[in-house]
Amino acid sequence: MKQNILVIDDSTNISELVSEILSTKEIIIIKANNGKLGLKKARAIIPDLILLDIMMPEIDGFEVCKILKNDDKTKDIPVIFMSALVEKEDIIKGLRLGAVDYVKKPFNEDELQLRINIHLELLKPKKKLKKETEIRKKTEKKLQKSEKRFRNLFLSVPVGLYRTDKNGQIIEANPALVKMLNYPNRKTLINTNVKNIFVDTKKRDDEIKLLTSRKTVNSYSFQLYKYDGNIISVLDSARIIKNKEGEILCYEGSMINITEREKVQRALKESEEKYRILFEKSNDAILLIDNDRFVDCNLSVIKMLGYKKKSDLLNKHPAELSPEIQPDGRQSYEKAKEMIAIASKKGTYKFEWVHTRANGEDFPVEVWLTAIPYHNKKIIHTVWRDLTQRKKNEQRIQRKNNKLKEAYIELIKNKEEIETAHKDIIANIKYAKSIQDALLTSKKLIDAYIDNYFLLFKPKEEVSGDFYYINKINDYIIFAVADCTGHGVTGGFLTVIGITYLHEIVRKKEVSNSSEVLNILRQRLKETFRTFGSENQNGLDIAFCAINTKTNILQYSGAYNPLWIIRNNELLEYKATRNPIGFHYIEMDFICHEIQLQNNDLIYLFSDGFFDQINAEERKFTKKRFREFLLKVNSLPLNKQKIVLEQEFKKWKGNCNQIDDVTVMGVKWHE
Repeated sequence: MKQNILVIDDSTNISELVSEILSTKEIIIIKANNGKLGLKKARAIIPDLILLDIMMPEIDGFEVCKILKNDDKTKDIPVIFMSALVEKEDIIKGLRLGAVDYVKKPFNEDELQLRINIHLELLKPKKKLKKETEIRKKTEKKLQKSEKRFRNLFLSVPVGLYRTDKNGQIIEANPALVKMLNYPNRKTLINTNVKNIFVDTKKRDDEIKLLTSRKTVNSYSFQLYKYDGNIISVLDSARIIKNKEGEILCYEGSMINITEREKVQRALKESEEKYRILFEKSNDAILLIDNDRFVDCNLSVIKMLGYKKKSDLLNKHPAELSPEIQPDGRQSYEKAKEMIAIASKKGTYKFEWVHTRANGEDFPVEVWLTAIPYHNKKIIHTVWRDLTQRKKNEQRIQRKNNKLKEAYIELIKNKEEIETAHKDIIANIKYAKSIQDALLTSKKLIDAYIDNYFLLFKPKEEVSGDFYYINKINDYIIFAVADCTGHGVTGGFLTVIGITYLHEIVRKKEVSNSSEVLNILRQRLKETFRTFGSENQNGLDIAFCAINTKTNILQYSGAYNPLWIIRNNELLEYKATRNPIGFHYIEMDFICHEIQLQNNDLIYLFSDGFFDQINAEERKFTKKRFREFLLKVNSLPLNKQKIVLEQEFKKWKGNCNQIDDVTVMGVKWHE
């Protein structure tokens, strides 16, 4: 290996002489004729040795040496002073500045060569040591990087890594293992012996035996306790670490949690077992087709076809268990091939087919083909449903449908007849209503007879079973509210009779009071229905009033329906005779009440429809509540009273049906 010597001397002769003395293949001489140039070359080249003259212009040798030794780059380069200065102080000064030797000028060639060779030889172990040190440092750096990579891998790898001493005490564990075992921290786990976390300590002993004989163990399974007491299953790969003498230093290894995998495997096994049970025990006929041949089937297939054992069916083409021609005229072999191809492409396919039993009987089946990927091919899962009974049922249903169709046609015909009859009935009801409306006193006449009144009249159906009657005969204003038996058409017929008879009676001059009117009305109604006998329930309830406009005396008679008069915010009730206008097992004469009216008296007549109405809770409005409501609103004008009565009735009824006809009449008397 060549060595570089830097000669710093302002004398060219000295530099040339040194070059001649040291001229060999192993030594390269570099020259510098002043201190500045010498410093520059020393930094650039880093020579093995520097020969330095002391007496030089600008920067002397002592200053150059001082600069070299203060520079980290050049401080280790050995320096030999060359100088004519031979005073002891100069030599000591040079050595103190860091020079390794001192050569006097003029110098002896052999001495110079010997001294340089000695220092070059001394440099060799130094250089070797330096090289070894550099190699060691590089190696240490690589080891540090490797250790760092290993540590990073140790900390970040998702597999649980561990190291235990020969007694099983955990001395190292990575975060993945701490997390796997659910320990609060690494320190807690390291203070644990593995025997304390093995569910079965014998498994630990067995693993140590295997390690002793094999040195390594791969995929050894056992169960461990987690910190919270739960159990996990793991797979362990471990090895023994020994020293040069063969003594066990420690055990190290890696663990993976296979708890979920075991669950999946158990579930898969259970699923397979369930499938096999379903396959074998299913009432549906199930077969597997591979390469157009039956490779498996369940007992239902054997039973359906009437064979004795499974082997009689396996390895057969579907066409071999079918008639040669299907009902659509196609050959069974070609059609079966096409059906399997469609199922393989679409994934599933359903169609009808005809198979043949062992006894030669053909029977219809419904077939489901499902393509299942299996080992880079498709197995066709096949399900048969025997349609024999269903076909018979369909034929029976078809016959019934034909009969039903005939019945339906007849029903439509009857429906049309019923609809026609219904239209006629509706027309008749509307006509009956028009007759009833014609018999009821018109608003024009009422307005002519009474100055201040309201009339709330709400029939339950098209035709009402309630009626009102208002008339004026000489000096008398006559008004009444009646409630006939029933409602709708039946009640409507009675209203026609009641209005007609009442009108005839009040026009007779010989009738002198209200009770006489009701007695005669009852007699006439009984005569009308005498053919029904005394058990006949047809009749009506009524409140009848007649006011003498000269005397302001009101005559009232009632059959069950009372008369209410509100005077000075106080309700006066005049009770009716508890007899209907009609047949009754105890018959009484109707009473005539004579009442001297006062100015602004409010007179109320009504049927029971308002206070008998039920609400969503199936409770009646009641006569008491009706009475309280009238007292509450009596100060309002009569037209407003009608509005609030309607609103209260609607609110109470809600979504319930109206159960009866409703009639309320209010009259305000003025003298």
